[in-house]
Amino acid sequence: MRNKKKKSEENGLDPNAWMVTFSDLLTLMMTFFVMLLTMSSVQSTEVKEAFSFFDSFYYEEGDPESQSIDSYGVLDSQGFSPQKNTQSGDLMGLPFKQISARTIAKDADELEALLIELAHNAETKFTDFSEEEANELKNIAITNDPRGITVDLPDSLLFKQGDAAINPHSIAILKILGNLVQKTPYIVKIEGHSDNVKVKSSVFPSNWELSVSRATNIMRYFIENKFVATSKRISAYGYSEFQPLVSNDSLENRKKNRRIEVILKKPKI
Repeated sequence: MRNKKKKSEENGLDPNAWMVTFSDLLTLMMTFFVMLLTMSSVQSTEVKEAFSFFDSFYYEEGDPESQSIDSYGVLDSQGFSPQKNTQSGDLMGLPFKQISARTIAKDADELEALLIELAHNAETKFTDFSEEEANELKNIAITNDPRGITVDLPDSLLFKQGDAAINPHSIAILKILGNLVQKTPYIVKIEGHSDNVKVKSSVFPSNWELSVSRATNIMRYFIENKFVATSKRISAYGYSEFQPLVSNDSLENRKKNRRIEVILKKPKI
């Protein structure tokens, strides 16, 4: 035994080197069991708060299911819970839940019901609507998929021919859309589209300027009336004649292509 020890010492090997590896193993095991103990005492609300940052948010005002959910969301840089501020469209601090395809479909159905009611009452409650415009309300198309909601508005409901100023009586339509935008976290994209007939206006040299100006004016209405809390959440685009729904080969088809699309997109976090 002495010969072996003497021999290892002569070769430059420390006979106690195994203790370093053994102590590392003990440290790792202790860390592992401390972690297990910590995880067993974590509250479910803390887990929700930690992971809520990575989910999409949704708030349903007046929904009993939402009210029963603990208020958890993104904390500010100082670690305080944000304050509730529904008047400005700010959702931080409200009860949130993940936005799902089912929720999107529910919002689309609610929006469609409100617009149908508006169309039904247009001539009696909103005297500014002509009979033709009241019928045009029925041509508003609402589609939805897991990514969000698209509202297709005929341009004649919102604007006069060749003009970008919003018709005063069409504000009723924008208010319905704005109220949904205010209480939800959708990202709002507004698109202006035209047909292939050259615009006859000294203000707009082409359909590019007309489609952009129309989309921008609707965006400005949402911002100025505080339906969105920040302009980072809304954008406006003009596509002129280059994204038609159908071919511009008839009066009826060109009418379909002259439209405003309000797209409510599911937020990505």
